[in-house]
Amino acid sequence: MALLPGVAGEIVFNRDIRPILTAHCTACHGGVKAAGNVSFVLREKALGTGKSGEPTIVPGNPEASELMRRVTSTDPDEVMPQPD
Repeated sequence: MALLPGVAGEIVFNRDIRPILTAHCTACHGGVKAAGNVSFVLREKALGTGKSGEPTIVPGNPEASELMRRVTSTDPDEVMPQPD
């Protein structure tokens, strides 16, 4: 796995990333529920394309990942997770 600047040690998906997705995303994007045709339960789905037609996660290229665009957006219609 690649290291990220400012992060100590190797990033391990199941230890470092999955808990974040579980806590903030899988209520709408997991299991049977796959809003926008995006699910983070299975790797194949997470690496696929959602309703937007853009790749949800592009390993090694966060700039090309719709997930990163959505979680860093300031547009309340696009930002994920959706505001309350």
